[in-house]
Amino acid sequence: ATIAAAFLIAAVFAGGGTASADPAAARGGRPVTTALTAAWRSQPARGWLLATVTGGAATDTMLTYQVPAMIAAGLSPATAAVITGIRGIAQLAGRLPLGRIIRRFGARRTIVAASILAAAAALTLLASRQVPAAVAYSLLGGASLGAISALQGIYTQQLVAPQDLGLLFGAQQAAYGAGGALGPALGAALLAVTSSYNPVIITIAVAFLASSAMLIRPPPASPEVCRPPSPGHPAELPAPP
Repeated sequence: ATIAAAFLIAAVFAGGGTASADPAAARGGRPVTTALTAAWRSQPARGWLLATVTGGAATDTMLTYQVPAMIAAGLSPATAAVITGIRGIAQLAGRLPLGRIIRRFGARRTIVAASILAAAAALTLLASRQVPAAVAYSLLGGASLGAISALQGIYTQQLVAPQDLGLLFGAQQAAYGAGGALGPALGAALLAVTSSYNPVIITIAVAFLASSAMLIRPPPASPEVCRPPSPGHPAELPAPP
């Protein structure tokens, strides 16, 4: 339902912003409904959207409860605030080496690795009573989330035709935002039932691992979503992830 809503939002905004009577001509490519249908039928694109929802829920839940979890574990509010501030700085460390890493391993494998690293970062919150463990969370969490944020557009670009990128990246971001809105609410419900942050933290780690598992299988050699052929030229497949 979340993914369907994301596709609907993308279709509404794309259709509402087109001045031409021919949406395909205005976008320089296929009609909106054709592009969205092709993406939905594509296993790699559909899997990416599912991973996006799960990863968005895990990310926003972790960011929402990181400081309360550290305080509940025994850190002072001031110490927890300073340590989580390091996470924001560490995001840059996750982005700087991406060019070299993507060239060697590809965007899909890099997202999988970053999601697994984010799961490990979440689990360090269980030991965040100790300052070194809390600092490790900030460093690992910052680097992994920084990488994932930068990789979203890169991987989406590899799955769709260039003229469909804006539309489908919008759908991907809508799905990410929907997951991010749902995750903290579910975390609050779990916290109310258990009266402990540990189950919330473990659920966050499981969600990151589930997101990585949805991408661990490489897409088929001939993706369902491809660049539509131009007159006199065969269809051009996107670069492999």
